[in-house]
Amino acid sequence: MSQTAFEELASSGMGQSEYRVFLQIATCLSRDGWTHVDQTSLAEKLGMGRANFSRSLNRLAREGFIAKGPKKGRSPTLGLGPKFTEKASPGRAAGEEGAGSSESDTGLTLMEQRIVLACLPVLKDVEDPIRDSGLSPSVVCFVRVRNLARACGVDGNGFYRAIRTATDRLYERKIYLRTGVDGRPVSKSSPARWIDSKEYLTGEGIVRVCFSSGAIPALVRMARDMTRLPLAPVLRMSSTYALRLYRLLCRWCGEGQKMVPLDALRRCLSGTGGSPERYSEFSRTVIVPAVEQINEHSPLWVKWKAQKTGRKVSHIVFTFGEKPSQGVVQEPILATSERDVLPDLVETRQPEPLKEPPRKKKTRKPRESVPTSLYRHYDAVGCLLYVGISLSAFTRFAQHKHGSLWSANVTRMEIEHYASREAALAAEKEIIETERPVWNVQHSAPIHE
Repeated sequence: MSQTAFEELASSGMGQSEYRVFLQIATCLSRDGWTHVDQTSLAEKLGMGRANFSRSLNRLAREGFIAKGPKKGRSPTLGLGPKFTEKASPGRAAGEEGAGSSESDTGLTLMEQRIVLACLPVLKDVEDPIRDSGLSPSVVCFVRVRNLARACGVDGNGFYRAIRTATDRLYERKIYLRTGVDGRPVSKSSPARWIDSKEYLTGEGIVRVCFSSGAIPALVRMARDMTRLPLAPVLRMSSTYALRLYRLLCRWCGEGQKMVPLDALRRCLSGTGGSPERYSEFSRTVIVPAVEQINEHSPLWVKWKAQKTGRKVSHIVFTFGEKPSQGVVQEPILATSERDVLPDLVETRQPEPLKEPPRKKKTRKPRESVPTSLYRHYDAVGCLLYVGISLSAFTRFAQHKHGSLWSANVTRMEIEHYASREAALAAEKEIIETERPVWNVQHSAPIHE
């Protein structure tokens, strides 16, 4: 268990009821860290009312001290929250460790993440400032833009401009570290810069970035998580969600399966940009594309499923592992710490840029062969006011309400369906000529006295 979590619990301002509920649940835990006890019996054992017990339990769950698992019957399984269950290693956020949340890449755009990823092989060799309890130095990296463009599988013409823009934006960004160089929590109000300086060498196509000392601890941890597997295929991902999820999988490497609370996963994948509130939209626009790109480009395979608590999705379960080895693959050198030893990749050594499969053109039916509806509008006394045709008679009537004077007098509508537009047009013409609706102009013959 994390000592930091106990310190947070002691200083959280919880009331006596919350402490009693927490201690009672902690004494009921089984070896797997979970318990399933009727909450009513727990409340009676503590001499508390059912409503007071639920209120205290919900507050402990919101603060991350208690976790609610899947329901068994009418009551959920209970266990210690992510602040206690995960190993709080120095430099990782104690409150969100269970979901793999980290401050190091939250909010970065796709191009900014590619710059950071290209420099990870250099950063992984930096001495660990937490272990050495010393101030981490700044690290200078030289990135050859042409190499990075080929590794990403994109055209190099617009890539130069995009790299320059991303470098400028990365210089303005700040990183909010939850742990300092000594591994202890720090205030989120003490931000650090990502990079202290940057330089774009136009004639050589090289970007020079100097990562700040404040960002080095997070970058070193990120590098050691992600460089255990080949990094070059990951650069071909075009989704920021995929890159963030891949980093979480690298951190959990070796576990094989991980159950993550849905709310924590939203924060990790969406960064500062927010995410759709509805689960169906979140899974369709965030989780599904991210998993597809990881399975296509990365050295990992991953599957996922939703876990419900009651009738609501509360957790996402990821099952993952390494793909079968394809032999020894030599990683391209995208960045170095010295400018003079940065090689230029040969075109033939790089795989061809990925081409998007040709999109299938949607074949639409000819307008004449589309099923069409013919509608009649009558007033209260049964007088035929208007006749028309449309693919949707109700949608067309809603349009009439905004632009036709006679629509306010309509009390009845009759609809006939025809197999084609031509048949509906012929029927409309015949009805107008024979029944002579009041407001139709086309096909209506003049009235002779």
